[in-house]
Amino acid sequence: MKKLLLLFTVFISIQTFSQTTAEEYTWVTKSYIRVLTEGADIKRGYEISDLISSPAQTSGWGNENQFTFKNFKKENSSEIKAVIIIHYFNKVAKTVYCIPLANSDKSLWQSFYSNIDLLAGNQKTLLLYCISNLYIQTK
Repeated sequence: MKKLLLLFTVFISIQTFSQTTAEEYTWVTKSYIRVLTEGADIKRGYEISDLISSPAQTSGWGNENQFTFKNFKKENSSEIKAVIIIHYFNKVAKTVYCIPLANSDKSLWQSFYSNIDLLAGNQKTLLLYCISNLYIQTK
């Protein structure tokens, strides 16, 4: 799984030499869920755009789990700061993950891997499937 995630972030990082900061990572993982569930405001100076959603009915996984990927960017810029992953369960946003850029601090990567490790086996499989699809669609 780590190799596929690294491949994905290398692809994203080729487009930019930015780093994900600890502040940005924390906002995505702790505050973005409030944007989704409560209508809170997006962090000032940033914007979020769609990348891809996993199919609602993915063979073998049922339709209770879905992952959506979004770009977290500086406002009025193409500078990507991170990739947001939203895990939906029964169409309700359950958890938000942040994929930091490849050249970001190692502690952010360790945090990301720790969070992903908490997913159940079939959820990890679906996440990897979605990351693979995202990579293919952006080539």
